[in-house]
Parts: sequence; C-alpha cells; structure tokens
Amino acid sequence: MRNISWIKHYHSRHYCLFVLSAILGIVYIASACLKFVSVDFFELTLVETGFFNWDMAPWMAMVIIGVELFLGVLFLLNMRLKEIAPWFSLGLLICFSVYLLLVLFSKGNQENCNCFGSFFAMNPAQSLVKNILLIAVNIILIRYKTGIIWKKPVWIVTGILIVAFVIPATVNSLNIAVTREAIRNLADGKVNLNLLYADSSSIKASFDLQRGRKIVVFLSTTCESCILTAYKFQLVKRKSAAIPVCFILTGPIASIPRFMAETKSYNIPHSLMLKRDFISIAGTQVPVILFLKEGLVDRKINYLDIDQQDIENWLKKGR
Repeated sequence: MRNISWIKHYHSRHYCLFVLSAILGIVYIASACLKFVSVDFFELTLVETGFFNWDMAPWMAMVIIGVELFLGVLFLLNMRLKEIAPWFSLGLLICFSVYLLLVLFSKGNQENCNCFGSFFAMNPAQSLVKNILLIAVNIILIRYKTGIIWKKPVWIVTGILIVAFVIPATVNSLNIAVTREAIRNLADGKVNLNLLYADSSSIKASFDLQRGRKIVVFLSTTCESCILTAYKFQLVKRKSAAIPVCFILTGPIASIPRFMAETKSYNIPHSLMLKRDFISIAGTQVPVILFLKEGLVDRKINYLDIDQQDIENWLKKGR
C-alpha cells in the first residue's frame, strides 16, 4: 500500500510540474507574440532605456522576441532540456525585474512597460509581481528536475531555435531615421503635423492645428491611462465647449467603439492614425498631451496634471 501511495504521489507531483512548465511556456509565447504584433512600440521602448541606439534596437527586439519564443516552446513541450531552460529563464527574469525597478524609481508607475506589447498594458509594479510569480515557478522546476525525453532532441531544439529567430526577423523594422527626426523635432518644440492629413491616416484630421492655440492629445485606444485621459478631457470640454482640444488615436479599429463608450468623448474631434505614423509624431509612451501655439509645442503635460482652470488660463494668453 505504501508503494501505491508513493506512486500516486509521484504522478501527482509530475502532473503539477508539467502544468507549471506549460503555464510558463504559454506566458513566454504570449509575451513574444504580443511584442511581435506591436514591435514598433517595443523597439522604441528599447531605445528609451538608453542602453541601445537606433541601429541596435530593432536587432535587440528580434533577439528578445526570439529568446521568449524559444523558451516558451521548450517549456510547453516539457523537454528534458528544460533543466537548462529554467536557469536561463531565471536569469532573464531577474534582468527584466532590475530594469523594471529602475523604471519604477526613475519614471514612476504610470508607463506601460511593454512586457506584453501595447495591446495588454502593464505598469512596472504589475509586471514586477508577474515576474516574481514566474521566478517562483522557475525555482520549483529547478528543484524538481523532470521532463520528457524526446527522440533526436538536438534536431528539435535546432528547429525551434531557427523558427524562433526567423519569424521576428521577417518583420519590417521601424524606420529609425523618421523616428529620430520626430524626436528631435519634439525636443525643438516642433511636431510633424503633415502626417495627420496624409492618406495613411485611417480617419483624416478635420481640424487645423497650425493656427492659434490648440490642445492635441495622442492616445492609444487600448491603453487604460489613455482612457482615463480622454474621460478627463471630455469633462473639460463639457464645462467649456469652446476649448479647442482634439484626439489623435491609434489602435485596432475594432477597439474604437469601446474606447468611445468608456470615455464618453463623442464631443471631441479625433483622427485615427496608423501606429507607425503615430509613433513618428508622439513616440512610444502614451498619453502625450501637447499645448500647441501656431503649430509649435508650447507646453507638454502629464495626464495627472490636467486642470480646467490651467487650460483656460493658457488659452486666454493668446487673446
């Protein structure tokens, strides 16, 4: 009876470890795929870290996505080689966590860390909690070394490795020269407003931002901070309909009805831009709120600093 009990315990533990390995694999694959579909944002996030220049960022983005795909498939297949994978995964998660701590202390907890791309926003604190849980799973897998012994594992691993890095490499890299110019322009108080009226905009702007004082807000329809920003501005607009504010949106067209319903911002004109054109004007971190004077940036504020009286006082200066 004791032997039967031990066997049941062994199989139960083996099943739990298989589930943990599969969960870890799914998380890595999801992370890689979501970075892959919003690779523009991810590349520019790497540039903003200061560790990578414009030429290195696209390559590093592909490497990180490839590594996550590779680890994800290894964990999902529960290969015996995973005895190496948890150690590598553990080191990777620790590096990511150190970076998130730096972001948390230097920039606060408002920005999307892009751990899951721009479609599933997570702030640094949320991502740190996620990493701690994943680190715990890795430690468990390291402690109890189990897995499936596959036939010809070298060929399988080589195939996974090739596919994992070839897929990201097929993505067209962001036009770094255009982005570099846009960031220089923002630093000089300029914005490339011509893209708002180009054919590439899904919904062309019907407002003129080149004259007078205007407030333009760059928002992603899938970003929670952007939803809060839009809701605040519709309240501002409701109290004073004459305030010249407009939204520049990016994101899946299917997400716009939800965005409009949650923000109730039907009273504010908006334009919808392709993600790459959007980034070339506003960069990677949204929301971006610009106070324009004759088409030039006069002020740039955080969404936490939106204030009705402050906006009205700024507009009065131009009268």
